[in-house]
Amino acid sequence: GNFPMPHVAAAAPDLTLPASFRRPLRTFVPTLLVMGTLDGRTPVESQEELLPQFRNAARLTVVNGGHNIWEQSEAVQEEVVAFLRTGRTARTRIDLPAVRFATP
Repeated sequence: GNFPMPHVAAAAPDLTLPASFRRPLRTFVPTLLVMGTLDGRTPVESQEELLPQFRNAARLTVVNGGHNIWEQSEAVQEEVVAFLRTGRTARTRIDLPAVRFATP
C-alpha cells in the first residue's frame, strides 16, 4: 500500500488502514484526473485502471509532465481551474517540452 508513507511508518508503526479502505469506489461526482506521462509516483496506467470507478470523469493527459504537473505549466493550471468552475475542460491533452537533462 501507499499508506503510511515510508517516512511516517517509523513514527507510527501500528498505523494501518483496513482492507475495506481499498474497496472499489463508485462515484458520479465530477472528477478531473490529471495524468503526467513522466509521473513516477502515479503512473498513467494506475490512473487508467481507476477510471471506470469515476462515472463522471474528465481526463487530462500531460505529455512530459511529472507528478507535480500544475507547478510545471500554466496551461495545466488553467484547465484545472476551468474544470473546477464548469465541470469540463477545453483540452484532454497538453504537450510540455521534453525534459532536458544537464550534463557536467
